[in-house]
Amino acid sequence: MVLHSVPSSTVTGPTCWTTLQLSKDDPLHNLNLAFDIAEKHLDIPRMLDPDDLVNTPKADERAIMTYVSCYYHAFQGAQQVNTWSHTSMGPVARHPHPGY
Repeated sequence: MVLHSVPSSTVTGPTCWTTLQLSKDDPLHNLNLAFDIAEKHLDIPRMLDPDDLVNTPKADERAIMTYVSCYYHAFQGAQQVNTWSHTSMGPVARHPHPGY
């Protein structure tokens, strides 16, 4: 599961990834928990229906990839904020092509 591998320092708030109550026997609960955390802490909207993912033989791959890309953008934004906060002058403009 994507959320299980995310370090707690990436997300603000009291949630600690190591204390998530996941169950291999209850994928619906796991998905709902993951979507709740993503929505609350990462501002990733619920775009997928857990029931459809669990009960459909072949889930919509494009919809899943779209949802997963939201994680990429959320963590990329968090990394940029973290980088900016560690510079003494705030955000630093970077050329899109390193070496220029």
